[in-house]
Formats: sequence, C-alpha cells, structure tokens
Amino acid sequence: MSDFWSRRKAAVAAEEAKDAAEVQVRARSESAAELEAKTDEEILEELGLPDPATLKPGDDFAAFLKDAVPDRIKKVALRKLWTSNPILANVDGLLDYGEDFTDAAVGAGVVETTYQVGKGMLAHVQEMARQAEEAARKAVEGDEEEAIEALDEAPEIELNEEEIDLNPRKLKMSVMEEIAIAPEDKQRADLYNFLGLLLARPADDMLLSQVAGLTGDDSGIGKAVTMLARVARVSKPKSVDKEFNKLFIGLGRGELLPYASYYLTGFLNEKPLAKLRRDMINLGLSRAENVYEPEDNIASLMEMMGAMIVGRFGDAKDLNTQKAFFNTHINPWAKHFFTDLEGAKASVFYASVGTLGRLFMEIEAEAFRMSAE
Repeated sequence: MSDFWSRRKAAVAAEEAKDAAEVQVRARSESAAELEAKTDEEILEELGLPDPATLKPGDDFAAFLKDAVPDRIKKVALRKLWTSNPILANVDGLLDYGEDFTDAAVGAGVVETTYQVGKGMLAHVQEMARQAEEAARKAVEGDEEEAIEALDEAPEIELNEEEIDLNPRKLKMSVMEEIAIAPEDKQRADLYNFLGLLLARPADDMLLSQVAGLTGDDSGIGKAVTMLARVARVSKPKSVDKEFNKLFIGLGRGELLPYASYYLTGFLNEKPLAKLRRDMINLGLSRAENVYEPEDNIASLMEMMGAMIVGRFGDAKDLNTQKAFFNTHINPWAKHFFTDLEGAKASVFYASVGTLGRLFMEIEAEAFRMSAE
C-alpha cells in the first residue's frame, strides 16, 4: 500500500512539474513575442543595461545572460566578450560564426537558379553562348542595329558600337570572352560556393529546403549529393543549429576548429594565416570590414576558390593561379577537415557535408596533379 501511495505522489509531482514547465514555456513565448516588437535600445533601457557594444574588460557581462535578455542582444554581448578578452580573442577575435561570408550571394532573399547537380549552370552558359555567337555573326555581316539588339538581350555581355564599326573580329573575341569560362569550371565554382554556404553558418529552413530538392547521379559526388539531400529532408533548422554549435562553437571551443592554421600547426593565427593574407593582397581579395573571423577558415577558403574560378571579385584566375592557391591553402588540410567532419560525434547533417567535401577535395587534388603532366 505504501508503495502505491509513493508512486501516486511521484506521478502527481511529475504532472505538476510538467504543468509548471508548460506555463514557463508559454510565458517565455509571450515575452519573446513582446520583445521582438521592440528595438534593442528600448529593451536595454527597460532592463537597465548599457549598450553591449560599449562594454570593456572587467565589465559585468553576466547581466546579459539572464532569461529576460533576447538572444540577439546576448550574442552581441558574447561577441564583445570574445574580442575584449585576449585569451579568448586569439588576436583576431574568435566570433561564434555570427557573420555571413556569403552575404553577396544570398542577401537578396529567395534566389532562383538554373544550377543542376552534375551540370552546373550549363543551360544558362549554352544560352549565353548562342546569343553571343548570333551577335558576333550579325556584326561580321555588317548588320549593326541587329547586333546591338542581340547584345542587349544577352545578360552580362557588354559591348559598344565603336568595336562593331572598327573591328568585327575584335567584336567576336570581346563577346566570347564573357563566356570563356568552361561549363565544368562553373560547376566547380558552384560546388565550392555551395560548401562555403553550408559551412559559414547553420542551415536555415530555406537552405535545407533547397538542399532537400537536389538530386545526384551515380558518380561518387552524385551519390554524396543524394545522401545529403535525404538527410536535409528529415532535418530541422533547430537541430542543425545545435549540431553546428556543438561542432564549431561549443563551450570554450567546438569539437572541430575549421582553420588552416590549427590543422597545420596546432595553433590559431599562425604562419598559414599570414601567408594567406599576403596571397589575398596579391590576388586582389580582402576581408569585409565587418567580419572578424580569421580568413583561413574553411568556409572563406571555399568561397575564395569559387570566386577565383569565375571572377566574382575581379578577373577569373587561370588554372595555374587556381592550382597554386589550392595547393598552398586548401589541399594540405581541407580533406583532413572534411574527413574529421564525417566522423565527428556531433555530426548528423554535417556528416554528409563532410563526405561531399572530402570527395570534392580528392577530385580537385587529382585534377590539379594531372594538369602538371
């Protein structure tokens, strides 16, 4: 009998605890909704807190970690804590992946693309080639008005009448320069940018939906894409966010440190980063002013490589320049990182990202090796 009453009391206590927890969750949701409608300045004034951007070493950061403080303000305070503490900052300021290295690519909201796995932007490139060839043909035949009209319909191809009048052959060469990037190189750039996007920050609902819609062929890369899409279909943004934090942020540090300096020397901000910065200057690349993440992180390097191939930040780089950059800054460690990502304890969604990255790095390394033969 006493055992019955003990179980009964425990059940009642558990039910009360559950009800109390639900009340707390509702209260937090209502509070979060109210705070969402207010500006940061209004919230800080109500809570009696200073602007977190003005905090200095020795100030009370703990006040910003209370439940009443919205997550967006907590993150600003934590970033300030990272950069103000020389032990945590690692010279450059170790942020919690709060910046978007692909802002130029995704900042416009929903973007429709003609990208196809295994084919890249092939359809778009073929259409540009057709339009450019048609414009060049009409210019050579002397039909200037039709040539100009055809060029106006071809996106991203700039030409002036002076070139049409003076040198029809030069006109054709100028038009074709815009489509000189081979389809397979565009596919490479697409995959580099795709990996950079996945590794720059946790995948949100829109990105997961896009990844879930991908299909691959029977090649190694194609199978990896298919597996990644399957995992994306059953993944939720919240779980991916937690996974990303465990892998790359954590309490103190994540399971993995995705930096060339760390993989090559065992420390952050070492010679590999210094050499990368010198090469970036020579290539006309620079870190955005509002980004404090060391440039040798894997997401940035993927983005840089993709940009070099298609000339996103200037002229497209030739194969020798791409090869030198890859062999110096990516090949010595990226495959090891992606292999570690595949096998990391916290990896679920990102295990498939690791597989795709590892296979791509192997293909790139072999292709550059064969180019020297």
